[in-house]
Amino acid sequence: MEMRVSIVTVTYGNRASYVRQLVEAGLAAGACQIFIFDNGSPQGNRKELEAIVGGEEGVFLHSERSNLGSAGGFKKALSWASESASSSHFWILDDDNIPEKDALSSLVQAYCYLGSCQVNVLVSYRMLMDKVANKVVHKRELLDSVTKGFLVGQKVSLFSKIINKFKRNIVKPDSVINYPIVRRVRASWGGLFFHKSIIDDVGLPNESFYLYGDDFEYSDRMYDSGKEIFTVYQSRIIDIDSQPNSNGFFSESQSELKVYYAIRNHVYLDYRGDLLSCV
Repeated sequence: MEMRVSIVTVTYGNRASYVRQLVEAGLAAGACQIFIFDNGSPQGNRKELEAIVGGEEGVFLHSERSNLGSAGGFKKALSWASESASSSHFWILDDDNIPEKDALSSLVQAYCYLGSCQVNVLVSYRMLMDKVANKVVHKRELLDSVTKGFLVGQKVSLFSKIINKFKRNIVKPDSVINYPIVRRVRASWGGLFFHKSIIDDVGLPNESFYLYGDDFEYSDRMYDSGKEIFTVYQSRIIDIDSQPNSNGFFSESQSELKVYYAIRNHVYLDYRGDLLSCV
């Protein structure tokens, strides 16, 4: 199945060197367009982004004068891409996500295998996110799938076909991953893949989140509206800016604004109450 896919990414600060690597890898993986949303980066960095865009066909840049936060950035980026893209599908990548060469083709293969259904949302596998991924996988459904002879809604006879299809890329014996496609309940921005019509159904990201949890809130809305979310382990992404804050999230050097939004937003997501309107 021929499928046109656009990459959408949001960048900020002095991260043009990451964006350049993303653009090169994204085009090599088969993306037809790349939409770069510059979320208020410094003038020098913006000039570097303009140079990247000027040297590549199908790569576009929109720059904001101020940083709108993660939620505001992705809201405007997706709105812009929805109006401008010639593709049918979006692949959301963080600005430091470098997809392997077959990462996009693996997503397309999995999408077709699952029926090319527009309610299906796929997520590339980020090796950095192993611990997080284990918390959002539908473990009960996975266990039921194995014991009852089903996996992601398909019979075992069909499961054997996908194993054969992916056998060259299947994980090594010492890996904890046993299945090429696994159902999940939440997803982060990095690696999110979906038909652009989902935006018409689900809407745009909630800019009230500003920082942290806006991706989980958006994927929650996808899930609540009947969308099926799956991790595709053969679609691999490398995070090139993967060093955590060595001082710790609650250190004295940490921004109070970041701590505030992290606590507020995750409390909201945990309890799903109307907390955003009363804080």
